[in-house]
Amino acid sequence: MGKAFLQTIFPLFFTACLSAQPAALDLNAIGPQDGLESGYNYHLHQDSRGFLWISSVNGLYRSDGLSIKSWTSEDGLRGNIVQSNFYEDAVGDGWFSTYNGINHYRRATDDFRSFQTTSEKGDTIKEDYYFIHLEKGKALWFRAGVWLCRYDIANQQVARLSTTAGVSFGVDTAANGSVKRIYACPWMNAGGFELFTLGPSLKLEKKAHLQSSAGGKRVEISNALVEHDTLAWLFSNQGLYSFNPYSPANFRRYSLPDKGNTLIKRGIFYGTKYILALTKNNGPCFFDRLSRKFLSATDAPIGFNLQAKNYQAVMVDREDNCWFAHDENPSIEFGSLLQKPFIYPKTEKGEPLPSYIHLGKAKR
Repeated sequence: MGKAFLQTIFPLFFTACLSAQPAALDLNAIGPQDGLESGYNYHLHQDSRGFLWISSVNGLYRSDGLSIKSWTSEDGLRGNIVQSNFYEDAVGDGWFSTYNGINHYRRATDDFRSFQTTSEKGDTIKEDYYFIHLEKGKALWFRAGVWLCRYDIANQQVARLSTTAGVSFGVDTAANGSVKRIYACPWMNAGGFELFTLGPSLKLEKKAHLQSSAGGKRVEISNALVEHDTLAWLFSNQGLYSFNPYSPANFRRYSLPDKGNTLIKRGIFYGTKYILALTKNNGPCFFDRLSRKFLSATDAPIGFNLQAKNYQAVMVDREDNCWFAHDENPSIEFGSLLQKPFIYPKTEKGEPLPSYIHLGKAKR
């Protein structure tokens, strides 16, 4: 483990609020000195055992709080470009996509298996895989080539259900975890988004929405965040949109305070009130879901002392640490939202345990 990573264990303090500015969260970083050798980290996930999983274009990384382990195609991945987040099933196994296939991490054996599927003509689809959703631990939803597919885990059978232009996806699920709707976002490939509604016998109804704004400019949807059955938030090149699938014509658009910066790439729910959104070249910003407006820096619940601008992923883990990933260099920034210090890992018989406060107790 690199010294720089262990040096981040000293206390993190919030900047004193001596003015109208909110408290600023000082962030530390995991980088090449710790074993994170690849940038372009678009996805972050903390699993049920406390491990932090990090995607990259050169394989998959996992941190246990002391060290970082990596895997590439030489270790069983179906290619090195990881294109989705990490989804965990009931036994602790992980599922995700690389550009060239669907990958399954088997925790018991600490290895990988993978598969590809076929087109309507029976040809193997070798690229353009995007993992969408793990449904109740029984089925996988993913894109393969131009096809939206569902894989039955028990029967190991793939059903091709519809074509799609989406490259990122949001999912609306029922109370029992089954898929109700899929928001397919083409981003720069096309305007608007596709809304798939699941009917009986896995029949999908597809409708296109929001292909252009009132001014006639193409709306490029980069991601969708589903709040509940009647509300989804759409991140776009023209700001943030709210959408009700039961009233699809009544879109509402919300603009950033900086009129020259309209692109919002993605975001997460932050508490019960906010969306923490990632803008292009201007870092994160807060959107108040109750008052329906973006907040200025002085009104935000917290500020960030960030090292980069073009962030691609954000996550708040179970210990209230905030994690940021970007594509400017191999680095993941993190800090405690609770203003608690990071501490040295406890040792047992001279051996470090794979845990430290706020990253969680990673259990193999």
